[in-house]
Amino acid sequence: MVHSKHKGNAFENKILEDLREKFGYNSCHKTLGSGNSKDDKGDLVFLGKYLIECKHHKELRWKKLSEIWSKIKRESTNMRIEAEPIVIYRENRQPIMVMSLFNYNGKKLRAITSYNLWKQSIKVM
Repeated sequence: MVHSKHKGNAFENKILEDLREKFGYNSCHKTLGSGNSKDDKGDLVFLGKYLIECKHHKELRWKKLSEIWSKIKRESTNMRIEAEPIVIYRENRQPIMVMSLFNYNGKKLRAITSYNLWKQSIKVM
């Protein structure tokens, strides 16, 4: 049995390494005190404009995912930079998924897509 904190840290490190491999070492970094404080500011900052929360759970029901989204959205508004909230998550033996915002007719809506499709949609300037 894997300790849940270790599993979460390993998942966060996997995402960090993967984003750095695709977009460059300086594209992504851990937030200070990632996962260790009451006023947590997400796990990763990506391209200076995305605040990412990484979660790996045995099972992740919609209610829990919505709570995680609300938390990271609130944290993203408290950042010194204008950060877009992102939740990258995985359930055991399932593909990695991403919950993010997308524009639809001038409105920002939540969307869920695969991690690989999300990475392909990222435009680096």
